[in-house]
Amino acid sequence: MFKLKLAFLAFFFAVLLPCTYLLMRSYNHLETETLLASKEKATFVSQIINQTIDSELSRENLRSFAEYRFIMSVSVIGGEEVTLSPLAQLPDSKSSLVGYFQIDPDLSLHTPILPEGALAELDLNDKRQRIQLKNQLESLLNGMDLSNLGVVERVNTRAIEGALNIKESKIKDPRLQKLLKKTNPRYEALTQKRDLVFNAEGSNDSKIKQRPNPTDSNGYSEVAIHPLQCTIHNSQIVFYRLVMHGGERYIQGFVHNMQEYFKKILNEDVGLNSYTLIDGIQLSQNLKKGGIKALLHFGRAPKMSEVILKQSLSPPLQDLSLSFRKNIQTKPPGSSIIWSLGVLLGLLLSGGLIASYNIIKNNINISQSRSDFISAVSHELKTPLTAIRMYSEMLEAGFVVGDEKKAQYYKKISSESNRLSRLIQNVLDLSNVERNQWVGDIQSYQLEDLLEQYERTYSQNISNRGFKLDMHLHSGETSHLLDRDAFMQILVNIVENSIKFSKESPKKHILIESKRQAEFTMLTLRDHGPGVPSSELQQIFTSFYRIEKEMVRKTTGTGIGLSLVHKLCHEMNIKVEAKNVHPGLTIVMQIPIEQI
Repeated sequence: MFKLKLAFLAFFFAVLLPCTYLLMRSYNHLETETLLASKEKATFVSQIINQTIDSELSRENLRSFAEYRFIMSVSVIGGEEVTLSPLAQLPDSKSSLVGYFQIDPDLSLHTPILPEGALAELDLNDKRQRIQLKNQLESLLNGMDLSNLGVVERVNTRAIEGALNIKESKIKDPRLQKLLKKTNPRYEALTQKRDLVFNAEGSNDSKIKQRPNPTDSNGYSEVAIHPLQCTIHNSQIVFYRLVMHGGERYIQGFVHNMQEYFKKILNEDVGLNSYTLIDGIQLSQNLKKGGIKALLHFGRAPKMSEVILKQSLSPPLQDLSLSFRKNIQTKPPGSSIIWSLGVLLGLLLSGGLIASYNIIKNNINISQSRSDFISAVSHELKTPLTAIRMYSEMLEAGFVVGDEKKAQYYKKISSESNRLSRLIQNVLDLSNVERNQWVGDIQSYQLEDLLEQYERTYSQNISNRGFKLDMHLHSGETSHLLDRDAFMQILVNIVENSIKFSKESPKKHILIESKRQAEFTMLTLRDHGPGVPSSELQQIFTSFYRIEKEMVRKTTGTGIGLSLVHKLCHEMNIKVEAKNVHPGLTIVMQIPIEQI
């Protein structure tokens, strides 16, 4: 059996290890596919975010410089007319937009929502709210460096880029020089009426002279508008652009609440909630002095996830980067199927091997038991046949003298014949029961009558073998449906087994006792022998089972007596079990009472 166990264990691991390797490879492949899918979706989300921001900034870049005043002049059929700027309306409270602003050459701050200059006296219902918004913008921008750019002297706007090397001294701030060098402005036509309307809200600074007519020889016919730039200040993101108007510098721009701005892009424009493979997006700023400053985070906490993609935004937001994160504790989709398959495979493999091992083990045990049974039957048949033959030959040859001696020999021959008959009958009955060919003659009997009949028939034989039989029977009349011969066979087998294993016991006593219960009669047969080891108590009713090994056993028998008892009891609906008592073994039978 030990070698069989080793063989099954070797086979188990030989199958389990490759299967485990394949499942792990499948799981790793699934993780890799999930990671690639997450990166692909993160790249797509990044592209959508950049496209959304580029689209919005493109519209803002194309916005006319004149819209940054409360009123503006627009072209209509037949000329021009003055109208409110589209930026003159207060921002929606649900929008991320804080407001639009313009810094004039004299560094004064203006906003298109509040009329100033010649229109300062206009009476507006919500003027107080507009003034508060302007103060909010002014407070925010005062902490930034936008208004610190130097004032550019009057220069022909078409010649700015080409004249930088020649007129470098006229541009006082090097940041403005860098800005002018790296950005290509667009040019917007300027009419006299548009210029007058734009200046109506301008500064009253005496240093700023009245501009000539746009069509005169000085060439003030266009306004240069540079692309939008951005900067981050506290929780605000500020977009601004440089406007060259008549050789003078204006800064125009707008302010967004940074968190609300990106939240709107992610949730409304991108629809991030539908991208379940991305658990979080972190917005960071690359600092000029090195290092990274985390600004915003959407989704799960960064500590719970790993970065799957980090990508900078398009200009002018190139100093901002998006980090897409994936929860490291989240299992990839489909992993539960792999683990379920692994568990199922392990259960099937182990269960199949255990079942196969038990089947082979049982077959080996049955084969061994049958071999032992054949050996035992041969021995049991040979012994009585030899005795019968010996006594018969001695009687036939006339070697036995005296009637008493002859009677003793005849008694021996009869005893061995009965023993041989019981053995053959046990084998035949067991064979019929196991092949479902046993046909019982079930009739109604008084249990006490059957037990008394057994006592009359077998008590003398039991006494001759040195044992005392005591019977304590229930006096009430109870009927039971039994097969008489089968019940007698059961009693004979149990008592024979008790005598066989108790012959070395100092107390040779067999006790049969019956007690009436509610629905059955309890019949107990007890000996005073050594009993049965507790670990083997449940196996004594198994076919061919013997406590002693065949090669070293000291008792006679074939191992089918108690097995036949169990099977015949089952055929007659009798519940039978064995219990150890001190000393001895008790066989307990619950015999159903006949229902009238």
